[in-house]
Amino acid sequence: MRIRGLGTARRIAGWARSRLRGGPLVFGYHRVADAAWDPQKLCVSPDHFREQMRLLGATARPLALGDLVRGLQRGERLDRCFVVTIDDGYEDTLTTALPILEENGIPATVFATTGLIGSDFWWCEAQQLVEASAALPAAIEVSVGGRELTWTKSGDSPRERARLVRAIGDWFRAMPFEHHGEALQALRGAFEPGIGASGVRAMTAAELAELSRSEHIEIGSHGVTHTSLNRLTSEQQRVELEQSRRDLESICSRPVVSCSYPNGRLARETPGIAAAAGYTAACASHEELVPPNCDPMQLPRLWVGDWGGERFARWLRWWLN
Repeated sequence: MRIRGLGTARRIAGWARSRLRGGPLVFGYHRVADAAWDPQKLCVSPDHFREQMRLLGATARPLALGDLVRGLQRGERLDRCFVVTIDDGYEDTLTTALPILEENGIPATVFATTGLIGSDFWWCEAQQLVEASAALPAAIEVSVGGRELTWTKSGDSPRERARLVRAIGDWFRAMPFEHHGEALQALRGAFEPGIGASGVRAMTAAELAELSRSEHIEIGSHGVTHTSLNRLTSEQQRVELEQSRRDLESICSRPVVSCSYPNGRLARETPGIAAAAGYTAACASHEELVPPNCDPMQLPRLWVGDWGGERFARWLRWWLN
């Protein structure tokens, strides 16, 4: 069986360590939504998410992220315990994921990107441009913010369209956030007229506040601009982490003590900057179970695919002793 997330030597090593020592699991999600085409692997359908939560509730003990960290600090054995995290702050986290979490009694931490509150996500709009285009452009050559996107079509298959989505994503992530609006405008010009925005947006401030009032939800930070922190100076990282925390505490009227590193990227100094900014836990994206001596500012996560209950159960058995 092919195991999701075991495509590199580091991931294979993480799986092997996890099998030997056990430990709690932190699951990572993005969207709970149906998607006809999902090359970025962001979506788990509502039906599959419900099956997964039911199975997890029957198999292991759910924990809030803060309880996981406190248990680790006390030296507790937390085998067959799990935490659910959801990144970015999509509208469907409130409308679709929350009711399923509540009906199963499972807490979750939602990491929101404050600079995109109420806005469409650029990566979803870029995917919509590619997906809705009747025929891909023969070539794309655009330059914004000193970063060039140069792409030449080789066929028009779903794989080729996914390749273009990845190229656009790499281009956006390499440029400063302040150029993203200009970049989207330039990208729209490369496709035929009439293709609208994706309609996939972040929660508004009011929706985020509503979400935070659920007893099952903790709100955490996912930065201000969703910029990979390893691309920023130490001072820029500090601003991202401190400002997003202040924004969220103002919106939700609750302390914010956890964060998730955008794109799973961090520099050597990032965990220390996050701790100094007032966070007590931070999620990364390397895949393994949480080791007993884990740095709470670098918690690993397992990324879940759009799988029904049977397939999810098989995948889960690969990680659990």
